[in-house]
Amino acid sequence: MQLIHEAEVQRQHPRLRIPVSVELKGERYEASNISVSGLGLPPEAGPLVRGARHDLVLRIPFNDFEMSLPIKAEVKHGGGETLGPGLCFTDVTRRQQSFLQYVVNGYLSGQMIRAGDVFDVAARDAFVPSRPDGAAKAGGGAKARFKKVVGLTLLTIVGLSCFVFVGTSIAERTFVTEAAGTLSSRHSVVVRAPLAGLVRSLLVAPGTDVTEDTVLAVIESELGAVRLVQSPCNCVLATTYIADGEYVNVNQALVGMTPDSAAQVVVAQLPLEAARHVKPGDDAFVDFLDGRQSVAGTVERVKAASIDPNSYGGRSFNTPALARIEVSLSEDLPVSEIGQPVALRISSISRTINAATALLKE
Repeated sequence: MQLIHEAEVQRQHPRLRIPVSVELKGERYEASNISVSGLGLPPEAGPLVRGARHDLVLRIPFNDFEMSLPIKAEVKHGGGETLGPGLCFTDVTRRQQSFLQYVVNGYLSGQMIRAGDVFDVAARDAFVPSRPDGAAKAGGGAKARFKKVVGLTLLTIVGLSCFVFVGTSIAERTFVTEAAGTLSSRHSVVVRAPLAGLVRSLLVAPGTDVTEDTVLAVIESELGAVRLVQSPCNCVLATTYIADGEYVNVNQALVGMTPDSAAQVVVAQLPLEAARHVKPGDDAFVDFLDGRQSVAGTVERVKAASIDPNSYGGRSFNTPALARIEVSLSEDLPVSEIGQPVALRISSISRTINAATALLKE
């Protein structure tokens, strides 16, 4: 055996000089060289027409037997006076390719090939699925590119959503103050108890329009005296501070009345530590418990909360100091809703941006 090395042309498979006979057109020739993909014939076998296809029979001798392998081949070069024709195997089946590879490897390694080994190679299927081409895998088809674009788009959307969520959370923690408040009016009138006793009847519910001298409640003193509590104006009963059967003291607040033309404000109380971030002119948003659309407003006043005259001794020393926040609304609401609890969100973002813009201009 002799290994032929060609420096000018690097072949995919090495050509070997092994004793193989080739039957071509009824004639038998000794192959000058053979590989897994083709063979060379001696000059006397030519010339052959380039591109022509022929049916060959390879006869490969072993120690105690000879193996015949029918195979098809195509002429790659027709040959000449000193160089014989070169043929490339075509339409090679998987079993033919497996057998040729086994024979070539056996001759390269010097392995003794027996008849049982040949039958075993011919019977088995040692092929595995081919790996995808690197260029095709890198480029991909239209479907692969579409999946890639969709994946990148989804990843970008998720990234932007996380960025917006984190940014919004930081902004809300830094520039937004939340509080619970009540829809009220600056022109409200508090009707108080004219004497101490039990409230026998509370005749008017919150949200009711009443005229002057309308009876609001009936109070019976301990001595049996009965007093009627009447409305001092043509108003809307905004809220009640007592219930039927409750004992009240003299001058204790019974109900709150609001004139029909009174403007509404939202009143909330915050600890002074939280209220120091709130300034008049800040934007505010009022959310209602019934889920209706939020109403915009503006912070008008920030001042210390007054002591409730109806409490016993006012605020104790253990109670934290509070600030009273008043917010005017951008639209009028029904007076009947005065006294309703609301959620208040106060934002200082606009004030901060305006201050930063003014600082940059300077």
